[in-house]
Amino acid sequence: MIKEINGKRLDNEQNKEIYLISDFSNQDLKHFVLLDALVLNYNHPQACLEFIRKIRSSFIESIYLLPVFILSINSKVDSYTQSLSDGIINSVQTEPIAFYADKLRKKRDNLVPISTNDPRLRILNKVLRFIYTRESNLIPVVYAGFPLGYIYPILSEHFQGNEILSMFDLLKSARDKDYLRQRFIDKLHLCNNCYSAFINYRETCPKCGSFDLFTQNLIHHFVCAYIGPESDFIREENLVCPKCNKILRHIGVDYDKPSMVYTCNNCRNIFQEPLMNTFCFHCTKEGVVEQLIDQEIYTYELTEIGKDIAQGGVKQEERSEIVMPGFVSFATFTTFLKFEVERNKASNSMSSIGSIMLNLASADRDKLGSKMNNLIREISEFLRKNTLSTEILSFTTNNSFLIISPDNDPATLEISLSNLLVSIHKLLISNLPYSEIQPSLIVQAIEGRTSHIELINIMLSK
Repeated sequence: MIKEINGKRLDNEQNKEIYLISDFSNQDLKHFVLLDALVLNYNHPQACLEFIRKIRSSFIESIYLLPVFILSINSKVDSYTQSLSDGIINSVQTEPIAFYADKLRKKRDNLVPISTNDPRLRILNKVLRFIYTRESNLIPVVYAGFPLGYIYPILSEHFQGNEILSMFDLLKSARDKDYLRQRFIDKLHLCNNCYSAFINYRETCPKCGSFDLFTQNLIHHFVCAYIGPESDFIREENLVCPKCNKILRHIGVDYDKPSMVYTCNNCRNIFQEPLMNTFCFHCTKEGVVEQLIDQEIYTYELTEIGKDIAQGGVKQEERSEIVMPGFVSFATFTTFLKFEVERNKASNSMSSIGSIMLNLASADRDKLGSKMNNLIREISEFLRKNTLSTEILSFTTNNSFLIISPDNDPATLEISLSNLLVSIHKLLISNLPYSEIQPSLIVQAIEGRTSHIELINIMLSK
């Protein structure tokens, strides 16, 4: 049992780590990395929604790809929560959940670990991997709580407010590269200020601009050809022509109603063609219809190319990866780790993996500027000289140093890396004297019970 999780472990024949969560407060997502599935009790709908959004917003693969089911016995689950889940259940039956988790894990085993600092690529890879492992499409869901009126599960979590158009640019880019195939769903008219779809269309007076209008039918009397507003014809309970005083009895025989006429209650102007203005309920901006932004909404399906990209990641990232002397590329490192996991599993032995994360804020990187690469190379050289020749080193683009220490227990590796961390911290402070930098350390055993992908996720979990 994973003691740090505030929930109930559900027994199942496959001995999967499946937990029922009813209390969503004070949960640390890092403790979910090794779980097989979650069941969330829909006892507090808003708290449940915020919690599953937190899970799907994570960039840790073992967290955002985690199978999550919603347990709801009597309540109707809102569309947002449902779209982020793997299904709605009304009773806890662990065997189908365990079967689904096992099926999804096999799909996850096809995924090659990815390391990138590019926000767009991180989001794109995340979305592609989510729909790949679920064997589903990226389907827009109607949700009034989102300014767009639609949400894209997983994707919309990363684009708020004025970033909406960037989300559509990302989808268009994926479609243009043939990662995704699109199918038309809807066409929206968005506010040109905040990109909200919640627009009120107002008919306004062309003379004074007021939208306090009174509308009525225009009546055409066939006999005398008089045309006027319906109010001119009303006399008690009859319609009487104000020109010839004849009673109008039958529509289509005595008269017709060819159109509508507007009367402005502000300036008493009478007209037939109002001006159309808009009012955004989200940002309260007023405008004209011609200023609205047209936006098509599509469902997206993975192409065969997209499936390959989902498994291997965006290829151009590999070309920009920094490899220092004595280090191996991130892709090569994961291959070594996979072999080490299998070796320890077969021999029932133990090795260790560790990571040193510099935790440099974007402001720190900006201060360093062109000196950033020199600092990374200096730290790399320091690590190379102070580690064993049998240990395997790598550097990721999120400024983390990884190490595989064969046949070495975690406690020994942690002592060794802790000593190195002190020197690295001093080196960072000397380059950034006014920054509060706190590099961190993670060490984990390689025993064969945890896959190489899960170990990578643990190493990059902070």
